Amino acid sequence: MRKWHRWVSLLAAIFLLSVGVTGIILQIQQFFGEDEATRERLATMVSAYSLDSPLDVFAPKLAAAQAAVRAKVGSDKLDNVELQLKGDHPTFVLHTSGVKNQKFIVNANTAAIEKQADDERESLMLRIHTGEILGDGGVVGGMLWGTALVVLTITGSILYWQMYRARAKVKGWKRIFWCALWGAAIPLASGTSARADSPFFTDDPLFSPGWEIKLGAAAERNRDGNVVTGPILDINYAIVPIIRLDLTIAGVGLNPDSGPGVYGFGTTDFKVKWRFLEEYPSGWRPALSIAPKVTIPTARTDRGLSDGIWRAQLPIELGKNVGNCYHFAEAGYQWALDGSASDVAFWGVGILYNFDKHFALGAELYGLVPVDQPGEHTSAATLGAIYTFNGNWSLKASISHSLRDDEQPGPRPAVVFYVVWNF
Repeated sequence: MRKWHRWVSLLAAIFLLSVGVTGIILQIQQFFGEDEATRERLATMVSAYSLDSPLDVFAPKLAAAQAAVRAKVGSDKLDNVELQLKGDHPTFVLHTSGVKNQKFIVNANTAAIEKQADDERESLMLRIHTGEILGDGGVVGGMLWGTALVVLTITGSILYWQMYRARAKVKGWKRIFWCALWGAAIPLASGTSARADSPFFTDDPLFSPGWEIKLGAAAERNRDGNVVTGPILDINYAIVPIIRLDLTIAGVGLNPDSGPGVYGFGTTDFKVKWRFLEEYPSGWRPALSIAPKVTIPTARTDRGLSDGIWRAQLPIELGKNVGNCYHFAEAGYQWALDGSASDVAFWGVGILYNFDKHFALGAELYGLVPVDQPGEHTSAATLGAIYTFNGNWSLKASISHSLRDDEQPGPRPAVVFYVVWNF
């Protein structure tokens, strides 16, 4: 099975890379394109017309629009006509073909041409993506590579199952914890209030206006011993509605299984979050942000509380409301600004369900991968709860547990608690 998986992946790799790259480009073009923005804007509007509305009044208006376009392109062929009734005013979209294909958007009330553009029915990128640029043979090849992807999925799933069965089966409360995690991720009704970030490890694009002060503590058991972080003081301020500054300081205590315990001042984090894309509430587009962060080694190295290395981090964060469920995700990279430590890639995905304006429950999967030692990666899951008293005060708490064996890195468990004050 491994041999089949390797050979199929080798043959399919180049084409699958092409499909993946062109697919990303097409999605970006659609995501930021003018046509998508227009569709999203029209989706929020209600048409002033109904099936009872007399549409024969548009016949002379269409003739006027046709005359305006004819004055531009002469005797080009008219391929089709669309009537858009939503918007500030009705419009005709006339598609013509001649020396080149063109599209005209005409104000139905005034016959003024609002937009003239090339009418590219299928873009070059789309034809590369589907293989159509190579003709019928490319389309057939696309079908074959699609079949190869299905084969890779099946053989990969079989290999994963074989490796999973070779490991010790999950027992006890860990199985209950895993089931509860997915149970908490079931979407339900509509209307959202809470957001992510603390008490979750995965951050998201949303934040409160003005000042926010969080006072909390965290405790973790791992393979080396116990770690207590507290008190944690997180002070952040939204200088404008889409940019927030964040400063976090904390005490940290280490109690290893071998050796004496130590407590002192921990590292200091400074972060700037910029939400550069807003969510469309009635559409599919999520909010997106980046949050560059610098970790300053303010903890004492001589006591083993820090390795004395500055670190820089750059994540991208996503958030989207769907009914009462808020979906969030984050992925990023952390550079150790010293060759003696490993860089780290990290990721997280989660969902938060708002029962009402006061109470929300959420679940999260997150991971950390040291670039120099990928075998030492952390994979864990979190269950979190948020209770909001009013617009100023809230409580946040979570419990996390590693999804790896006890001798591997990760919390067993980790508990986080915060009191949050917004003003």
